[in-house]
Amino acid sequence: MPYKTVLILALIIAIPAQPTGRLETITRKLTSPEFDGRAFKSEGGLKAAQFIAENFKQIGLKPVRSGNDAYLQKSPVEARTSLLRSKVVTRA
Repeated sequence: MPYKTVLILALIIAIPAQPTGRLETITRKLTSPEFDGRAFKSEGGLKAAQFIAENFKQIGLKPVRSGNDAYLQKSPVEARTSLLRSKVVTRA
């Protein structure tokens, strides 16, 4: 019996939960210029959401609801931005 426990623990340690190569590929993709910085209410933010939803489908995650946008969810967001522009002056 102790051998089974050691074997199971060894397998758990040896098997990564998520391949790091795939995670790095997704991270590089989301941070690429293609997504325009993913700013609030930007085209890049929508592209990023669609990209993530597509990845959810590919790995087999089941959405909670049905429909074409089943992985996407609208939520109210309040954002505040500064209208002030700062200027940095350096003197040599």
